[in-house]
Amino acid sequence: MGVDLADHERNVLESHGGHVYPLEGEAAKSYDAFPTRPKSVTVKPYLDWGKQGKQYIPELELVVPVPENPEDGSK
Repeated sequence: MGVDLADHERNVLESHGGHVYPLEGEAAKSYDAFPTRPKSVTVKPYLDWGKQGKQYIPELELVVPVPENPEDGSK
């Protein structure tokens, strides 16, 4: 199972692969930064079927709101 990250406009970030640490039970993946601060970030779990592509699992999606930062004026 993998995850993609998308902003509030459904733009998916480019992933740069990752590592799985089976003995520790952890996985790490890196992504590009959002070009501008999103209003929310959606975690989109999927199954990767290789040549057949990704099958997203909408029931497991998680939307995380991104608060405004009054200190730097970003929204």
